Amino acid sequence: SFKKLSHARSLESKLQRKGYSAFVVSVEVSKTKGRWHRVFLGKYQTEANARAVAQEAQTRHNLKTIVLKSSK
Repeated sequence: SFKKLSHARSLESKLQRKGYSAFVVSVEVSKTKGRWHRVFLGKYQTEANARAVAQEAQTRHNLKTIVLKSSK
């Protein structure tokens, strides 16, 4: 997550160039912390696929990742 949208967009572009389906979601975290911009690597059909991509991003690109289950 980034406080500045430009930083999130920069990482999004970098990851897209590397083949990820990266996208940015902006969220209001709290009244005191304000709006933050989260970079997601993509949507995956299975949890196993998501975990594999997250592990790859950690290893190859030194990113801190978590796997989230969609509410949809």
